[in-house]
Amino acid sequence: MDFNLPLYNQINLFLLVLGMVLSIVPEFVHGIFCLVHRNEPRLPAIPGVLPPFPTVWDRVWTLFFITLVTGFVGFSLLVKDAELTAESTFGSILSSIFAEIVLYLPMVLRMTIVTWRGRDNGLGFHMISPFQLFKCGFLYVIIPPFVVAALMEQLHLPELLHEFTLTPVNQEVMEIFQESGDPALRVSIAILAIVIAPVVEECCFRGFLYNSIKQHAGIIAATLISSFFFAAIHTSLVAFLPLFVFAVFQCELYRKTHSLTAPIIAHAVFNSISVLAAFLLTDS
Repeated sequence: MDFNLPLYNQINLFLLVLGMVLSIVPEFVHGIFCLVHRNEPRLPAIPGVLPPFPTVWDRVWTLFFITLVTGFVGFSLLVKDAELTAESTFGSILSSIFAEIVLYLPMVLRMTIVTWRGRDNGLGFHMISPFQLFKCGFLYVIIPPFVVAALMEQLHLPELLHEFTLTPVNQEVMEIFQESGDPALRVSIAILAIVIAPVVEECCFRGFLYNSIKQHAGIIAATLISSFFFAAIHTSLVAFLPLFVFAVFQCELYRKTHSLTAPIIAHAVFNSISVLAAFLLTDS
């Protein structure tokens, strides 16, 4: 266990903690406000209608999840080994898949239940047609992050970041994907990136976190804070800005389509392009 962190991981840890603090502040401020003014919970305006999502228990779970996932990712930064064998790398990817499923599964189930009960038409997995996707700016979600990444490449920002902080030029998981010759490891990474991550991360960051913050701090604050935390969770200084831009457009797509299905599809396409590009660069 090595606690002598390189500079880039110190910065990643700072961004991660900052994202956590920013995410929980609106709920704490709202809680203090309610205590001071002793606000009593109000009944729904129409008798028999369920209260809007998120409920108090949804917000409690959101705060618990934010703290838990920050601790999980932060601890993985602190104990990361300098040299990873193929076996330990494969075990790390499998444990990451398992951790994502365990941590996010309650949110996915909650989103599914809320959607099926029809509590909020704009919350969950309502189907959306390809025409609606393109009409609502589907391509404008996927293209900007790659444009930002290309501009950063033109300005040699990844090399500068590497020079001053020794941060990897690519995301660590993509470097592992490119360097590994193990088909099982590559398939595991592809499943994590294309299937699991889009569903569970959209439920968390757009479905829960965005909605919770928006309820007390407004759309702009919810978009910026949830996007910042989304980018920080990936612990890559080079990818931070493209991922932040991607998350901002994801929030806008969610707002326009009133369905998590659209950002989930966009996320899966975005990650598919990234994995395919890494695969082609490896074999070229």
